[in-house]
Amino acid sequence: MLLLLGLMSVWLLADLFKPGVFASHDGEVHMARIVQFFQALGEGDVPVRWLRWWNGGWGFPTFVYFYHLPYLLTSGLLVIMPDPEVVFKVMMWLSLWLSGITFYLWTKRWVSPLAAGLGSVWYMAVPYRAADIYERGTMAESWFFVLVPLLFLLPHLKRDKKSLVLTSLVMAAALATHALTMLVFLIPWGLYWLLVKGWREWWRWTTILGIGVALSSFTWLPAILEQRYVNVDLLYYRIFTDHFLPWHRVIYLPQITTPPTTGIHFGFGQLLVTAAVGLWLCLGRVPQR
Repeated sequence: MLLLLGLMSVWLLADLFKPGVFASHDGEVHMARIVQFFQALGEGDVPVRWLRWWNGGWGFPTFVYFYHLPYLLTSGLLVIMPDPEVVFKVMMWLSLWLSGITFYLWTKRWVSPLAAGLGSVWYMAVPYRAADIYERGTMAESWFFVLVPLLFLLPHLKRDKKSLVLTSLVMAAALATHALTMLVFLIPWGLYWLLVKGWREWWRWTTILGIGVALSSFTWLPAILEQRYVNVDLLYYRIFTDHFLPWHRVIYLPQITTPPTTGIHFGFGQLLVTAAVGLWLCLGRVPQR
């Protein structure tokens, strides 16, 4: 199944393997950061805060406010393949393939391996994922989708110290990858934890949350303490007002224009599958005479 998911990821991202770099919102910026993050690590800047070759040589405190874990991964890849363009494309491909694997491992707890495999393809093929990779070129958010299924898988582990440590590390990794998206999933993940473990385990979830927040504090704490130096509130207010789409745009494929518009939509296939599963669950609960 893991090999099949790998082949599916290659098929879904076939254009990624063509020569050259595709045009995206953030792709070129990520490639420049990949190189300079690696240079900063080599100069002993741990954790990385300042990119001294950025901004025309004046430097810029990029990683006071941006996420670290994806760039730590790219630094490891740069040792093997010293081409930032290749590293960026490999990171995007791995984010899709590994997300299918983690989703499969989680859903296999509930359904058959075949159903889990089909669900993993469903998870990988959501149009929003393609928009993240091809259009937005967002590396951190793409990698966050690898960690989400792990967060929902870990409550199924045995109740011991190892599972506590592992879950806390995944929580910290999620925050160090994309803290804003983690806030979106925080309440659903907490409710799922209580559903699996029971309400008596709320303290354990709170402990995991606290450890994860503490371990990832090197990424989010400086951003909060030095927030007064940037216009974060104004920036995200504009993002919200410019990207809060009407419902029909979430369902239907937006018209592609130049420059490309963000294709944030659910997808017809995913919508039909979700509706069919919901109908099946409802009918399955109707008492038969």
